[in-house]
Amino acid sequence: MIVKASISNFKGIQNCKIQGLSPINLFIGKNNTCKSSILEAIYYTLKETQTPSLGELVTRRTNVSFSARELWYNYQVQNNIGISLNFSNTTVSMDIEFKENFKTLERSILVKPFYKGGTSSVKAVYTLTLDVGTQIHVGQQLFDGLRPRDKKRIATFAKDCTLLDSSSRKDIKSTENLLGELKLRQKTNELGTHLNDIFGTGTTWEFLPLPDKKYDEKEYRAAIMVNDRPMFLSGLGDGFRYGLQIIGSAMLLNNTAVFIEEIESHQHLEALKKMIPCLVDYSKKNGLQFFLTTHNYNVWRLFEHEFPDEKERNKYFKPYLVTRNAENGAVDCTPQTKENADEFWSKVDEELSGK
Repeated sequence: MIVKASISNFKGIQNCKIQGLSPINLFIGKNNTCKSSILEAIYYTLKETQTPSLGELVTRRTNVSFSARELWYNYQVQNNIGISLNFSNTTVSMDIEFKENFKTLERSILVKPFYKGGTSSVKAVYTLTLDVGTQIHVGQQLFDGLRPRDKKRIATFAKDCTLLDSSSRKDIKSTENLLGELKLRQKTNELGTHLNDIFGTGTTWEFLPLPDKKYDEKEYRAAIMVNDRPMFLSGLGDGFRYGLQIIGSAMLLNNTAVFIEEIESHQHLEALKKMIPCLVDYSKKNGLQFFLTTHNYNVWRLFEHEFPDEKERNKYFKPYLVTRNAENGAVDCTPQTKENADEFWSKVDEELSGK
């Protein structure tokens, strides 16, 4: 589990330190405070230890091409991006350095993961045009400098980590792959029970041929059965599909991190009341560490409700108020503690209400 993170010169973040991370971490704040950038920094640092992933990050939140320079705070590429993640006894860090090759007019990013107590054994070099990033070379495999126990533990944690946002509801193919895996693991009934409890439908799932295809062109797609009639994923609501991605991922994953942007997106309050207890349960059963963003008070209240015992709440759940200084890019993540609880929620109310 990640217990501490620090980020510098990344997107809108000039510097940010996050202390005391728990199994369930909720980042609360108004728009444009870099909550999503915090999740991206942690997620892509984990992914980068397994395979070059920065090309995906460059274009993740836009459908137009833009320069890799936009990964840097204030486009100041002379300052390295630095992201450091502390586990219980190991630190995983990544520096990103911008270099310019004047002969080819290409931009390259040098990624240097390294480990406290280990050796730096990998570098990945990317060629980035002015518009989009592409991998051109990958060095040795990672984790060569770690003890076998740390190597296996962190490699597994990083390999399986998952980032979900409201655009996940549009990814029908990914959702069908998720459903297929759940079916292979004989978890279809378990999923159906959750979906019916949360959304009032979805008890029975099948992979069925599309009805408008000819016999020799049959294409099998995932569908729920409603009154013995199929309803394919494309015909389901945004909230249902996003909830399906969230719950299905929590059911499949073990001992890794799940990043969820705006869990309340497209969700009715009554659905959140059933979904959040489900996530808390899978966090405990499957050893999952959740990183979630929200601007919704109800999300915090529902998580708090799952931990009526203060000792258990302090162990499993940590809300953070995220604020950003627009003048210098300093991002503050203030955790709620026993000592600052009243002041903490007063500041949250002030931030979210725009007072």
